[in-house]
Amino acid sequence: MELNANWIGKETTLTAARIPIVLWVLLVTTATITLQTIVNPVIVPTIYFLVMIAVHVLLYWHVKVVVSVSRLLYVTVQGVLIFSTALLMPDGMPALLIGLLPVLIGQCLAIYRRLIIVSMIFGILYACFCIFTLNTQWSNDILLFIALMIFMTIIIISYAILFYRQVESRMRTEFFLKDLKQAHDQVEQLTIANERQRMARDLHDTLAQGLAGLIMQLEATEAHLNRGNLERAKEIVNKSMSQARRTLADARNAIDDLRARTLPELDWQDAVKSEIHRFSSATGTPVKLNNAVKMRLSGKTMEHLLYVLREALTNIAKHAEATDVIVQMEDTTDGNFRMTIRDNGIGFNPDIIGNQAGHYGLIGIKERVRLIGGHVNILNTGTGTCIQILLQKKESEGG
Repeated sequence: MELNANWIGKETTLTAARIPIVLWVLLVTTATITLQTIVNPVIVPTIYFLVMIAVHVLLYWHVKVVVSVSRLLYVTVQGVLIFSTALLMPDGMPALLIGLLPVLIGQCLAIYRRLIIVSMIFGILYACFCIFTLNTQWSNDILLFIALMIFMTIIIISYAILFYRQVESRMRTEFFLKDLKQAHDQVEQLTIANERQRMARDLHDTLAQGLAGLIMQLEATEAHLNRGNLERAKEIVNKSMSQARRTLADARNAIDDLRARTLPELDWQDAVKSEIHRFSSATGTPVKLNNAVKMRLSGKTMEHLLYVLREALTNIAKHAEATDVIVQMEDTTDGNFRMTIRDNGIGFNPDIIGNQAGHYGLIGIKERVRLIGGHVNILNTGTGTCIQILLQKKESEGG
């Protein structure tokens, strides 16, 4: 039978047991000297006895170091010291042996953690105790001493088992608390990282996109003013003012983490048409919309898809030089949702995604699609760009 504990546990329990063992040794030492002094006071043997007891206590105090070198050496030296000190104090011998041998046996529980080895050590020490007692003036009381020896051993071992279990329980609790703290720190770091990504998406999808839309509208206004088309320029300026107010509202809601305040109440088709109309009004680029979606979209899904659509249209306006845009949304034959945004522009280099500073739109698209459990493909078709988002039904209808 083997007690469950690793070597770290052994070191901890051995160290924790030092103080009660030392106190017990001092108590036994006092009782031994008292008995010896009452019957036959001896000065020189008492001095040697105290020196050897000091070595005995010193070994107890540094048990972790000695045991790490050799467990057998530690037990042997301590046993020799106990029997040697008993020779120096013949009249106090019973108190010494009966007091210290069980303590050494109990300590062996923490040293070896194997009951079969502890039993063997007990048998050896018990045999030495019987032989030693039979060769002293206490031989007539051998049966009494054996009974006391066994009784004390049972008490000490019972106490040692309870004590070591308490120490190991406390040790395990400390380890668990340490692991829990490390896990908490990791979760906190991940939370901070996720929050930074969320803030980056929010800033990009509110302020950055809003300002990009305003720039496009102002450029369109300038073009109309240069051509003398004041009415059209005024119309675009009014739309720009509305766009600026909406961007400001989105920024405030992003700060308050309330960006989805009305999305669940919006009509999906109206929201998509509004985004497309805003794009066409600012750029003059026609957009063909085919919205054949019949499944119910959750507020969270609709929010992210609208931002994806807005980002894709913004990228087309800024980089594609396209003259035609197609937005198609449909229920697939297997019951999923698919959104495709295609243009006939100049295309792009797929290798720049995530590698060019200041261009985070495509990264934001991928992150938003990932957050709603979908898959996105961004392709350079050779005749433009195609962005395709696929959502499973359970994701599109979820919370």
